[in-house]
Amino acid sequence: MKLILLDRDGVINQDRADYVKTPEELVLFPQALQALQLLEARGIKVGICTNQAGIEKGIYSEEDLSAIHQKMQKEVKKNGGGELKIEYCSSADDNHPMRKPNPGMLIKQMKNFALTSLKNVPYIGDDYKDIQVAKRAGAIPMLVGTGKGYKTKEKYAKELENIAFFPDLLTAVEYLLASGFYKDN
Repeated sequence: MKLILLDRDGVINQDRADYVKTPEELVLFPQALQALQLLEARGIKVGICTNQAGIEKGIYSEEDLSAIHQKMQKEVKKNGGGELKIEYCSSADDNHPMRKPNPGMLIKQMKNFALTSLKNVPYIGDDYKDIQVAKRAGAIPMLVGTGKGYKTKEKYAKELENIAFFPDLLTAVEYLLASGFYKDN
């Protein structure tokens, strides 16, 4: 199975300091839509792993999040992308096993896609927690500059020395496809 796992906020859509609380606040990056279309064209499955602590904090509801994800799925499909398998953690507790940087969501995605390992699966995010969770789950960590990415790269320069960095999701996906990464997987 060919699979890629992605963070949501800052990778697929614009991140907001006050959370994406409604479908109207969800602004997808055009290059992310292009990347998702390329993945669909190559038969590569896409899983999303996203912390959504705003639910536990009472900022938005599970129903709001469902509406946001419905809009995202609709926009992705309208632009030639495929179905996204979304896992989220509504807890604000950093010790919760599903909340990144803990690997629960990635492990759940591994099971969703009937894999026994994430060894050959990239996980792309924009935050240091995304790099940590990828390592903890045994996936391949990658960082993009959108969202918090450039600030993360600057702040954690030493820790990220050997982590692949790309300006955005499209550039990362184009690299993976051009390098033949998915040829043998």
